[in-house]
Amino acid sequence: MGDPTETRMARAAGAAYLAIILCGVWAEGVVRGQLRVPGDPQATAAAVAAHPGLFRAGMAADAMMLACDVTVALLFWRLLRAEAPRLAVAAMLLRLVQATTILAGLSFLPGVLAAARAGDGTAALAGFGAHGLIYDAGLAFFAGNCAAMAVLLWRAGGVPRIIAASIGLSAPVYLTGSLAHFLAPVLLPLVQPAYLLPLAAESALALWLLIRARVRRAAPPADPPCPAAGAHRS
Repeated sequence: MGDPTETRMARAAGAAYLAIILCGVWAEGVVRGQLRVPGDPQATAAAVAAHPGLFRAGMAADAMMLACDVTVALLFWRLLRAEAPRLAVAAMLLRLVQATTILAGLSFLPGVLAAARAGDGTAALAGFGAHGLIYDAGLAFFAGNCAAMAVLLWRAGGVPRIIAASIGLSAPVYLTGSLAHFLAPVLLPLVQPAYLLPLAAESALALWLLIRARVRRAAPPADPPCPAAGAHRS
């Protein structure tokens, strides 16, 4: 049996990580993917104005995702700091910076709703664009977190190596996507399919933590005590 406290923290990290994935995919991929019409300001404004409740629900999911991000950052630091204290702190800070950056991007979304209601599609689409740029800037920091987490999980040994390695391979995917958004947006359609790797890797990690609740390898069983000197032998 492992440490009960570590088991509870690992399971809590898994549940929070799964919530991050579900909230993030739903808010960005479903809600904004449905309401934002690239290159068509008026269609975007009409879609947002016609579904204000859905738009607000997406923002609520973003807020839940960020709260869970902070929770996961702190729990992973607690669980992995014994493996490499400085690297664990770096991983925590990178994830917290990512969350703070994404939070800053969310400040543009209320303006999107206001612009859509006013019929200003250009402003609504511009607000979506600013939010997207800041969101991807946050993912650049998350790329660093993935690289650090891969090393920590590999050293800890409690998570299957293929999951730890996949988390590490997610780092260049996030970084490439962020750089493409800023430097070569025309390449984004080519990069987007690669995000299936981080989605699979992070989902696998979340489920492992939620079900198996183990981050560090199990300690070897203690040797049985030696018989006391002079003990009677049959």
